[in-house]
Amino acid sequence: MPGYGLAVMVTPILMEVHLLQISLDLAGTFVFALSGALVGVRKQLDVLGVLVLAAITGLGGGMMRDVLIGAAPPATLADWRYLLVPMLA
Repeated sequence: MPGYGLAVMVTPILMEVHLLQISLDLAGTFVFALSGALVGVRKQLDVLGVLVLAAITGLGGGMMRDVLIGAAPPATLADWRYLLVPMLA
């Protein structure tokens, strides 16, 4: 099978690209959640208010992007890591 070696070589590259894409997306979610949390702290909200504001800010843009491009379900709802990142910010 002449194409078998090529498929074995391409798969790790695609996995690395996928990992890089998720890592950058999670990093962006973290930064936006951090900015939302800082606004909540400046407005002197309690802990729950800061967490809610961080989650809405961090997840809102990505969810809106997924809905506009027609990705179903949005990445925010499909992967648990997207819900954890704003809480860590």
